[in-house]
Amino acid sequence: MDSSNSNKRRGEAPREGDRWMDVRILKETLDCTVCFEHFSTEIYQCSVGHFICSSCRDKILDKKCPTCSIKTSFNHCFGMEHVVRSVAFPCSNAKYGCREGHAHWRT
Repeated sequence: MDSSNSNKRRGEAPREGDRWMDVRILKETLDCTVCFEHFSTEIYQCSVGHFICSSCRDKILDKKCPTCSIKTSFNHCFGMEHVVRSVAFPCSNAKYGCREGHAHWRT
């Protein structure tokens, strides 16, 4: 992969020269299933694959997944973090031709 075209900037929206494509994704997919906030810190997953944010992970004392109730260890999910970091929303002025966007991931 050509590093000049990839988006290595943390917390920044993809730019015009980056290699990206327009896709559609449900906003809920990018939110913690416990607190419903946008993922903005480390993302963890249960052994089945349900995602939660680090804040919610730290509050779960019984180590059971809030979605499926399976006892788990909640492993760090680097893949989902990569996906969420690459998501950008269009500028509110996109209808007027603005091609800028803003990152979903907050640092």
